Amino acid sequence: QVLRRIADLLVSDKKIWDHHVKSAREAGEDIGDSVSFEDVRRFVEEEQYRMYRAIVEGAGPGRTTTFRTLDIGGDKPLRYFRTPEERNPVLGWRGLRISLDWPDIFFTQVRAVVRAGAGSKPRILFPMVTTVAEVERTVEMVQQIRADLAAGGEPHAAEVELGVMVEVPAIVEVLPDVLALVDFLSVGTNDLVQYMLAVDRDN
Repeated sequence: QVLRRIADLLVSDKKIWDHHVKSAREAGEDIGDSVSFEDVRRFVEEEQYRMYRAIVEGAGPGRTTTFRTLDIGGDKPLRYFRTPEERNPVLGWRGLRISLDWPDIFFTQVRAVVRAGAGSKPRILFPMVTTVAEVERTVEMVQQIRADLAAGGEPHAAEVELGVMVEVPAIVEVLPDVLALVDFLSVGTNDLVQYMLAVDRDN
């Protein structure tokens, strides 16, 4: 029913539908890659830039690459991060919540992605989004990063598509407002199902 509601929201507006179908077709050419942050050095901007640039160049001209921002917390801890003790970390401080609370990490990663995407059109995907306010703040931060790079004359992607992961049931109810702010969606079925059915994703 949740997936049907998402589909209904997309098809209810032809403009939105056409835009997201086009985005989905382009996503079919995405290059999937996994960048591990187990090494603390990966949080240095230049280190991330080199990794992301290698992915963009490896994809080849005209190919789309999608980068998800740091998605830790819950069942994905990092040993060198001291995060609060929580009774149920899967329902706590994770995903975009961490990025917004620790903006230095977010700015570093997004700057590296936008720089690495010079000459291409990268896509940035934000995990564990819950509210429209989070999306608005995130979009503003990306716009600020792009403006700073332009002001400094640094090579960077002229266009960047932004997307959110639909994992938290609450975001489904405000999808029309979210769709007005982003370019694409990605449905995270693992978390979405566990939150909807109260069944642990590893059960």
